[in-house]
Amino acid sequence: GASITCAATGIKSSYPQTTKRPTTGKKDTPPVALKPMVMEFGTGADIRGQDYTKAAVRALQNALRHNSISIADALGMERTDMRVKILIGVAKPQEVDTSAVAAVLPYGQAEVEVVEGGLDTPLESGEGLVVMANAGLTVYLDMDDAHTERGAS
Repeated sequence: GASITCAATGIKSSYPQTTKRPTTGKKDTPPVALKPMVMEFGTGADIRGQDYTKAAVRALQNALRHNSISIADALGMERTDMRVKILIGVAKPQEVDTSAVAAVLPYGQAEVEVVEGGLDTPLESGEGLVVMANAGLTVYLDMDDAHTERGAS
């Protein structure tokens, strides 16, 4: 698979290029050919609440608002077939509720990973922090399924 290293933290995150279905011992179970189709990025913040989940959700919403992902439709696949890898960077990864982040997706199968990143900035008053999160998402589709569906039509 491919990997990305964060320049600020040095943390490496990997992304699957391909994966395989669980083996059933049958010859008719082809490997899954997950191909990355779309990448998008966003930033979110919680200005007064210091809520890392809220900042992460806003970052993902920001990324999603940049486009309408219609690649599945264009390939004759269902939107629910999309597998979406979501990478969130915040200063305190352990404080992010990954199920709340995944729930932002309108469709597709979410996989959320939270790593150290983002930015905490002190408020001018000195009382509290602005919590900032970065989000990167990659949409994958199983191109073997797309090929099979097109060929079967």
